[in-house]
Amino acid sequence: MEAPQNADDFVVRFADGSRRFFQIKLSLDASGEVWKSLWIAFRRQLDTDFTPDDRLELVLGASTPLAAQLSELTKRHDSSDVIEWQTRLTASQRRLVLSIQEVLDDDIMQVWRVVTRLDVSIWPEDGIARDFVPQWMPPSSRTSLALFKALSDVAWDGATTRSSFNGSTLYDRLTLEFQIAILDPPNWGAAQYRQAVAALACVEVPGTDFRQRPDAHFLWPRCLRYDRDRRPDFDDDLPGWRDVSAGGLVDLRDFPSVDLGAVVVVAGPGFGKTTLVHAIAQKVATGGRLPAIIPATKLSDSDLSIADYLSERLNGEFEVRIDWRAAADAGSLLLLLDGLDEVSSDRRTVILERLHVYRANHPSVRWLMTVRDPAALSPPDDATMVELAPLQDEDISGYVNFYRPGESGVAEALLERIETRPDLAHLARIPIFLALMLVMRQEKANLHRSDLLDTYLETLFRPVAFKAAQVDKIDTAVLRQIAERAAFEALETDTIGISIKLLERCIKDIAPQLSTDDVREALVRRGLLRKGGLTRLTFPFPIVQEYLASAELLEHHQDQIAPRLGKIVRRPWAQAIQFALERHPNPEPLIDEILGREDDVFHTGLRLLGRCLANGMTVSTPRWQTMGDRFAEIWGGASWRTNKLINGIIVDAFSQPLHPAIRARLGERSLIHEGADTIVARIRDSRLSLEVLGELLHGNIENMLNLGDIQREADRLGTTAFNLYIAQCRRCAGEVESEHAISSLISHLKMGCVDAEIAFAAASDETLPLEIRLSAWSQSMRKLDASTEELIIRILASEGYHPMSSAAKALSSPQVDIPSILQLLKSPKVLEERALKVMEYLMSDWERDSQADRINQFLAEGGISEEMQNLASLFAVNAGNANVFDTLLDRIPTLSTEMVGATVIMFGHFLDRTRVERAVAAIGLRNWSPDDRVVITHSLTTGLTYRLKMMGLRSGTLESIPPHPGRTAPFRLLSDWLARQDYEPREYLKITLDAANLGVPGSATNLRAIFDTAMAAPPVEEHADGSLAGRALEVLHANREAPSLDELERLALSSTYNLASSVVGLIAKGGTAIEAESLMRLYESVPSGMLRSVILGVLEPLAGHLGLRITRSSKKLTAMAI
Repeated sequence: MEAPQNADDFVVRFADGSRRFFQIKLSLDASGEVWKSLWIAFRRQLDTDFTPDDRLELVLGASTPLAAQLSELTKRHDSSDVIEWQTRLTASQRRLVLSIQEVLDDDIMQVWRVVTRLDVSIWPEDGIARDFVPQWMPPSSRTSLALFKALSDVAWDGATTRSSFNGSTLYDRLTLEFQIAILDPPNWGAAQYRQAVAALACVEVPGTDFRQRPDAHFLWPRCLRYDRDRRPDFDDDLPGWRDVSAGGLVDLRDFPSVDLGAVVVVAGPGFGKTTLVHAIAQKVATGGRLPAIIPATKLSDSDLSIADYLSERLNGEFEVRIDWRAAADAGSLLLLLDGLDEVSSDRRTVILERLHVYRANHPSVRWLMTVRDPAALSPPDDATMVELAPLQDEDISGYVNFYRPGESGVAEALLERIETRPDLAHLARIPIFLALMLVMRQEKANLHRSDLLDTYLETLFRPVAFKAAQVDKIDTAVLRQIAERAAFEALETDTIGISIKLLERCIKDIAPQLSTDDVREALVRRGLLRKGGLTRLTFPFPIVQEYLASAELLEHHQDQIAPRLGKIVRRPWAQAIQFALERHPNPEPLIDEILGREDDVFHTGLRLLGRCLANGMTVSTPRWQTMGDRFAEIWGGASWRTNKLINGIIVDAFSQPLHPAIRARLGERSLIHEGADTIVARIRDSRLSLEVLGELLHGNIENMLNLGDIQREADRLGTTAFNLYIAQCRRCAGEVESEHAISSLISHLKMGCVDAEIAFAAASDETLPLEIRLSAWSQSMRKLDASTEELIIRILASEGYHPMSSAAKALSSPQVDIPSILQLLKSPKVLEERALKVMEYLMSDWERDSQADRINQFLAEGGISEEMQNLASLFAVNAGNANVFDTLLDRIPTLSTEMVGATVIMFGHFLDRTRVERAVAAIGLRNWSPDDRVVITHSLTTGLTYRLKMMGLRSGTLESIPPHPGRTAPFRLLSDWLARQDYEPREYLKITLDAANLGVPGSATNLRAIFDTAMAAPPVEEHADGSLAGRALEVLHANREAPSLDELERLALSSTYNLASSVVGLIAKGGTAIEAESLMRLYESVPSGMLRSVILGVLEPLAGHLGLRITRSSKKLTAMAI
């Protein structure tokens, strides 16, 4: 909807592309200025881009003779020309036509043009609610009048910003902002359908009797935004010890929503993709939507379009009559497409094309797709790709509660077991295998990864040993041999799952006396295979197929393992080869072959061996030594992504026992966060920990402010580590940067782990630097005394982070009361700007140490300055104080620009629309400079899309939040600000990007021109300019307006690192050999080693997708097809 200059009221563009140009008149006379302007406006519309599908509409708010005559005028032209039409008119109607003709230049043809395209509706104002609204409004959870008012509010608000409305968007807004649910027609049988979907949403453990609905104890998986630059390989199924970053978390309990309308879920086998699909279906079914689960295998076999599958197959299965087309248009349909990569690559293409066609017909439909290998598809640009993260330690207890409710000690036993078993620890991070361990009570067994898989398969092949099951006469050993052969042959065709014809061929080769139907039914009955359609069968998890295929490979094709090693960069052979190596009776010739050949630039061969070693592959000590030496050489020297994978292998395969070459590098500062800290913390040996700490301290410690996991060892060592720090401080006396680092390291020691008297002795040692003394005093557990106050005042005479931080650490001690803190900060000897900086660090320390209540105590004290009150208020809001937030909102009319921005950026803490509307209204009443508007827009956008967890006034971390109910509240204000022409080019690009990120309608329309203008402007600050341009390129790429490949290459060669790194990422998204060649050229040409590392990081997944083996000689990369 929009309200253009050529129309007094508004224009509506419908989903089919046609438009209605509305004029609304509560009353109308056949003379005067209103009468004249009405017909002139209609003619203007006809003179623009009016199409045959467009219509004019006049809505009159009173039933009068004039209204009736006008209505008749527009009806009498049917099947006639202008002359015949005039003859049909009554005398009064002719006079009316003459009145219109006088307005339109006395041209009867102009009148004819208008009336043949005009509809007249008469809706008496006093009867709309009574007579029309009940007819117009669909059934809903509220009255028809309430629904009408809600839709009217949305429409009028959107008309000023040229908003688009579709079924899904309106459905979300009605639910989120007005708590209104649209009901389905009773003849659909939707209630019956929803009940059935909810009932079928059960969590099962194959091969066991466990079956439970995803209730309140169901553990929703952690989802991370998928890194599109990652390549799927043998490391993906077992992500290892890699951390889950809270900043990248996506909560699928919020799906579908304004921010999550289209989702691709990526996860390895056994991570619970199908379970997640059913849990989502159950959740949304009970919430009012219509989930439609479509297995990709069934859709492929049906040869039906998605629309036909829904109406024919799904309705037939559930015996309902749902109009899925209407549900899609209304926004209630949720399409769930499960298991895309369980069909062959050619059928994937067909299915993706069907989805493309369906979305073209229903562009607003919400959908989710699951895929194991992201290389199986090129997702639509508007889709959010998420990855199911491996389970964390804290998830274990949740799984125990779900699978073994009421049993104590199970979670602890599991964690203790997997702490010492890397291969088992990896497998226990995969939901299906953790579930198997729990259901089969294997948490204390001495298992390898292959043992757990064999146990799982044993439950499937011999079900009578575990539960009551139907007995057949087929020999279990023969059945397994057939399954292994079929799994192997299917992988030969690059397929997950098997065709019935392939199974029949394998049966004839191995046991021709058996009936194909009997074998198939035996495998299906045992849970080894599932019917995936009319002609296909699937294994319960793809990893099962790969494990069975590896058995066939080991048993009958050992001589083919070496030639297949080149396939490790591509699925689905990667896992099968890995399993074969792990279980090989004599893998050393294969190890020697891999170690003896030139590896690719991504160290793929070495990584494969390392992962197999971590999973239990048997090797001699000399080869373990050789492999460890190789890993030690490349440790920390690859691209970021490859480094992360290498780090995990080193931690898992070479830390227990500790490889000498790895030990030799533990004290290197650059490797602290590359796994060295994890190794030291895992081994937990005091001698080793002190040696590594000593090596770190004797190196370059400038700005070494964080020890990672080694901090746990430093805390455990306590006083010994403290003494080590003090001794190093004495050795580096006068080296200011080293003293800064040691001050921070002392501050990071856990409160209470250092002997209080020793700490106080150091604090009293006048030969030590002030900040060291204060950091030591914070460990002394003493009350604030005059001498310490003097130390703090003296150190606050200095500038910089470290003096302020050490003062804050001292004041954060629980022994220091609030009045003493205030008295010191208000001392005339302390500059207010430094008092505020100390406050900032102090309150951050309080929050980190779970003392947020002290912030409220601070605010309750009288006599603090406005600046102190503002700062404390923000931290109080950060800790969840809604009353303080409301007070800040009330003060928006008088707050500074910085404080207004700092206030509205906190909206993510309170998911409430009313507060946003209050703030927007107050902001709209003030006059702001262009720079002010840019600052406030950025804060609004951030606060309405994330939860800011403050670390300081201008720093913090961003956490994902559900769709904010107030997200659309600032649209009109921001549209007004965007329309102004008083910005500098880069500032205009900033505010445009923020508005586009928030979803302001039309904000990205002219982004390419705005981007080009900003890029042509003189630089302001190179790094910030580069980051801004990189953000803009991402949006342009999503809108299919990105620069050409040649332009991107020039940008990569001529720009700062920030922009160039974004550019190479965009080049890789092209996904073809042309982009791969471009990246290899850039690798040779760019001068920055950091940028070359980024190029390798994005080139690796692209090479895997294209089947390229890339090697390096100096700075030259060479590609060879696999």
